[in-house]
Amino acid sequence: MKFERQKIAIVCAVGSIAILGSLAGHAQRDHVDGFLGYLFGKGVAYEAEIPKKQKPLIKKNVQKKCSFLSTEKKENHDVFFKEIAWMGDRESPNNEWFAFQKISPGPLDISGYQAVNENEKIRALVPEKTLLTDEKPFFVFGRKETISGVTPDATYAGALRNTKEGLRLFDTNCLVLDEVLALPSWPAGDLKAKTTMKRDMKTRAWYPQALTKPKTQKKSSQNKK
Repeated sequence: MKFERQKIAIVCAVGSIAILGSLAGHAQRDHVDGFLGYLFGKGVAYEAEIPKKQKPLIKKNVQKKCSFLSTEKKENHDVFFKEIAWMGDRESPNNEWFAFQKISPGPLDISGYQAVNENEKIRALVPEKTLLTDEKPFFVFGRKETISGVTPDATYAGALRNTKEGLRLFDTNCLVLDEVLALPSWPAGDLKAKTTMKRDMKTRAWYPQALTKPKTQKKSSQNKK
């Protein structure tokens, strides 16, 4: 009777394990065999390995590096270079900076825009979540964080050459929004006087910052004696 009970218990246990093994699939066969070995004293039992949950892949936004040689232009845009201090200032030639501006009303997301120079040693990237607004329609890149008279929104590495240089502004798809070429010289600005070149945003013409329309003075009438 005792033998029969043991036999029935073993058969039930084996049947249960077979069912579990079937549900677990072929991948868990080794674990089931190990448990059977332990049950009959022929092996050492070990815990089944539970596969770890794989973390979902997070796609990172990889910023595309635009090439200065890319010349495909974006039509019907409203962002242009506004002012460029390619010569630095009176304090230091390293105090270079340049700015671009939107010309249409309403906010404009310029996150990921980048300015690249001719030898691509300058790659100025606009930070994420950057908006141009009607209250602040321009963005300033500076070679240094602190420049007298200017508050850069972001900095860049590299230097603008005084001649044989170029600067292109790209959107997030590397389409050209605007460009300025120094072939061989910049369109405006003065190296000795350290005057920047500034743009008339209506005509897109460049002119030295110091250039102003002469004021007409009224001739003083002389009292007749």
